Amino acid sequence: MSDSLPAPITREDYYLATLCGVYSGDLPAPITREDNFLLYRLVTNGALSDGQIVRGRNYLLNTRELTATAGKTAWSSTYWTLEEDAAGFGVLTIEASGVNSPAVFFTQVDASEDAWAGKDIVFSCDVKASDLTSGAYTAYFRIYGSNNGTSWGMKYSSASKSFQSTSNDYNRADWADNEWVRLTFKFTGTAAADMTESTTTSYTYLYYAFCVTPSSSNTTGTLSIRKPKLEIGTVPTDWTPAPEDGELPTPITRTDRYLAYLCGVYDGDLPSPITRKDYYLAALCGTYDGDLPTPITREDYYLSQLVADGGYCMRTKLPAA
Repeated sequence: MSDSLPAPITREDYYLATLCGVYSGDLPAPITREDNFLLYRLVTNGALSDGQIVRGRNYLLNTRELTATAGKTAWSSTYWTLEEDAAGFGVLTIEASGVNSPAVFFTQVDASEDAWAGKDIVFSCDVKASDLTSGAYTAYFRIYGSNNGTSWGMKYSSASKSFQSTSNDYNRADWADNEWVRLTFKFTGTAAADMTESTTTSYTYLYYAFCVTPSSSNTTGTLSIRKPKLEIGTVPTDWTPAPEDGELPTPITRTDRYLAYLCGVYDGDLPSPITRKDYYLAALCGTYDGDLPTPITREDYYLSQLVADGGYCMRTKLPAA
């Protein structure tokens, strides 16, 4: 935490501290209108720290709950079980039942509008191997094609990363039984050298998927996944939800209107600033360039820091996928 900024306490504090680049832990779920605007602004355009992205936009949908939802998340209950952890995140767990490659499919996209060709992208997720005393679980990031959303053909596959009872990519020096680790797969679009093309079949839709293969039916224990994220770039950042996962409220208060404007979802008139918060937000919106009040509250300090940083929080439209 920066010496000049207070430690976050409230939900708004956590969102603003993240935008300021001084907090990178888990974020609370939004409750108020202000919460929703701040979280939306954060996950659509990320947050910077010393010029580096510390929160990138997540292009996968439904990654907090991981419930099977048409067009967003698909997985077979034959292989996967879904539970909720203490923080409210969905956890999908697989137990070896033969040598299969069951997948969790994320986010249906139109194959004719595939946005990733030629771009650096990175997929990351939390993975936990539990009670793995024999055998192995091998994990992949893959891209599948489908014409109907119920049957798939693999188009591309990454190199594998394994959790084994002996040694491999993730051996006992790199992970501990029953503990979460962050697994990362990087590649450049769908034509990268580290992605192997498996079929040239044309499909209507593409799905991004996390796949697991037990080494045998004798593999012990389970493998769990949570907090998946797909983002542009080469450096994975902490999990955030996709902005499309929440609907923004109608702005009512002065603060709402400033924040909605910063989110790029409000084009109406902005009010004249009255409170200290108003002045900071009006400055970020570019509608006030006079003297700013001295910060008093924690929120004041975060907002004044954003203004001092050159208005990183300045309005930007939701980026195209």
